[in-house]
Amino acid sequence: MTLGWKRRMAPRLAVMLLALFSAFSLLAVDYAEARKFKGGGGGGGRSAHSRGGGGGGGRTRQRSSPRQPSAKNRSRGGDFGGGAVRQIDRQGTRGARQGNRGDRQDGRTERTELRQDGRTDRARDRQDTRRDIADDISDNRYWGHHYNYYGGYHGGYWGGAAAWVAFTGLTIGVLIATLPPRYETVVISGSSYYYANGTYYILSGSQYIVVAAPVGVVVVNPPAEINVVTVDDVEYGYSNGAYYEAEAPADDDSDPTFRVVAPPIGATVTELPADAKKETVGDLEYFVYDDTWYQPFYAGSNAVYVVVEKPA
Repeated sequence: MTLGWKRRMAPRLAVMLLALFSAFSLLAVDYAEARKFKGGGGGGGRSAHSRGGGGGGGRTRQRSSPRQPSAKNRSRGGDFGGGAVRQIDRQGTRGARQGNRGDRQDGRTERTELRQDGRTDRARDRQDTRRDIADDISDNRYWGHHYNYYGGYHGGYWGGAAAWVAFTGLTIGVLIATLPPRYETVVISGSSYYYANGTYYILSGSQYIVVAAPVGVVVVNPPAEINVVTVDDVEYGYSNGAYYEAEAPADDDSDPTFRVVAPPIGATVTELPADAKKETVGDLEYFVYDDTWYQPFYAGSNAVYVVVEKPA
């Protein structure tokens, strides 16, 4: 080799040696770091992350998972928002339930008040109606004024009895085995009568016999079918040969009653009971029902019957 070549190669060799030295230095450092973590051979070592044993390899302590917040901390919230949110939600739900209970209570109170108002209004209406009835009775105009109302009401009440009576065609003296479904028991002069929609019965043995309406008897429900008869400005209700006077309620909580009265002379009706008997006295024709005499007056095929005195 020539001297010139050596001079040229010397710097290159120096660089190569420096590079090799650096590489070995890095390897030594890495080896030392590895020993530090894994534990040494002879004396063993202990670091913050591992425990070493003498003569052998070290035992690595595994790092545990991050600690979870306790239930107490979660309920208080801490750095975690879920517990606080759930607590707020529960409080909101309880508040909503309490609000719903309050609404239901308000609804019940309102319905109770409405029912009470309705009962009060109905009671007030009944009292007003009774006062009107009393005024009409005192003015002798009850039947004409209240016929539709009471006729409709008692028509519903007595409907079954009315159909039953019409079907059997009852007349005075007829015997029946049982009374109608709805009836009143009334007593006059010590005798008991059974009344249903304008028909009167008394007990005869084990059966009931149809009789004429007894004068003076008082009933609660007038017949469903009433004709208004006016005599000397006094109104009467007429049904099936009987005449009724309306009596005013005893007080604001009572209903009117209806008394059977003797047929008023001059009363004019358009029909008579089916068992009225025709009588001729002199040259005049009459019809008699329960000792009441009627004189007929004809206008073509129509007729009216007027209550008259018994002819001599």
